[in-house]
This record gives sequence, C-alpha cells and structure tokens, in this order.
Amino acid sequence: QVNDQLLIVLRRNLLNDFKEVSNFLDSSLERLSTRPKSVEEIGIAKKQWKEIDNMKDQMKELSKICVEKKKILLVYAPGTPIDISEISNRMANLDGEGGRWDDFDIALEAFNDMIEQQKEVLKVTLEDQTISLNESITKFKARWLQLKPSADGLNFEYKVIQK
Repeated sequence: QVNDQLLIVLRRNLLNDFKEVSNFLDSSLERLSTRPKSVEEIGIAKKQWKEIDNMKDQMKELSKICVEKKKILLVYAPGTPIDISEISNRMANLDGEGGRWDDFDIALEAFNDMIEQQKEVLKVTLEDQTISLNESITKFKARWLQLKPSADGLNFEYKVIQK
C-alpha cells in the first residue's frame, strides 16, 4: 500500500515536471520559428532568444530528472495498479536522436543565422527606400524649379506688404 502511494506520487511529480519541460520546448520552438520583420521585432526576438538560452540548461536538467524518474517507475510499477503507459507515450520523443531536444538545439542554432539574414533583408529594403525617396525629392525639386512663380515685378518691402 505504501509502495503504491509512493509510485503514485512519483508518477504525478514526473507528469508535472514533464509538463513544465514540454511547455518550455513548445513555447521556445514557437518563438524561435517566428521571423521578425522590423528592427524593433529583431530586438525583441534577440531578447527572447537570450531568455530561452538562459533557461535551456535548467530545463535540460529537469528533463534528465524526468528520465531518471521514468526509469524508476518502469522498474517498480509493473505488477502494480499504477498506469505507466501515459508516461511512456508522452515521453517517447523527449530524448534521443530525433527527439524534441535535438529539434530545440537545431532551432536555437539556426535562429541567429535567420536573424542575420533578416538584418540583411531589412538593410536592403531601407537602402531601396532611401534611393526611392531621394529620387522623389529630386523630381519634386525639378518640378518646383520649373513651376516656381517668378519674383519679377513683385515688391516684398514691408511698406508695400502692409498695404
């Protein structure tokens, strides 16, 4: 009876820890997959990347603890009424080759490359806009010089303007 209670507590604790790791991986992968489109968004994305990178080691450690707890459950739970199939199913792709941590590490490394690409795209876009605006200013100046009223015959003296 005590053994079953300990296994139930271990199972519940394992599920809670795994949920925390899983939520971290899901939200991090979602943030890392977004493509910033402005300088401000790039700044926000870099800040989020740093936050994710700072939390990574803590979450990996929690993930290792989950794996150890799972091993304990797999050793002691068979032959008891404790259902461990849910845990096995949920944690199936957590570690190992092709696991969620591998996907996370790849996304984390690729994020900086993507940010640099976006910076280059923004730089080209801003250069194009600058050229376009300078051309518009030049056209406006030429048009103004062509259509500007002449000052011939106009008197801008203070006394004349007051009348």
